[in-house]
Amino acid sequence: MKGFTENNALMRYVSETRKGSIVYEVGTGNKSLMIIAGVHGDELAPQIAVIKFMEEILKGEWNLRCKLYMVPFLIPKATMQNTRFLDYKDMNRQATNSGITKYIIDYALSHNVVGLCDCHSTDPNKKPGYNSVFCSIRPLVESSMIARYICKNTNSRLLPVYRAGSADYGFC
Repeated sequence: MKGFTENNALMRYVSETRKGSIVYEVGTGNKSLMIIAGVHGDELAPQIAVIKFMEEILKGEWNLRCKLYMVPFLIPKATMQNTRFLDYKDMNRQATNSGITKYIIDYALSHNVVGLCDCHSTDPNKKPGYNSVFCSIRPLVESSMIARYICKNTNSRLLPVYRAGSADYGFC
């Protein structure tokens, strides 16, 4: 079938998410980066994109020069239920409190992750309802440079945030 590929290594990894969140680790280098998707289970596009990226890595299509941690389904239960919330809570707002989003931040810090990409999506009936890239200048100004590059190459709008993890818009 055209467009269909079978990747048993990838499918073994994905099947493990039935037990909960799984961190896929690949690459070596002096720096560690993390990509997560699935904070909101009803945002399927970034979860699919991270799985596609994992597949390309497994096929050897990328030459990584860093250690990369990938979590395509941060909250598998929310993905299975196609919901934004877990136990009636928006997990984006829990990153400094408790639960899986706090745990993933702690995990990143304990593994010396220097950059974390938290992938989300939108649709015309949700906020903001158009292609956009959120960025912050704090704690890393490089985040705004990457966001500007993505916007330039994807025809997306830049939605600046003062500090990563906050809802204080207006900088970048």
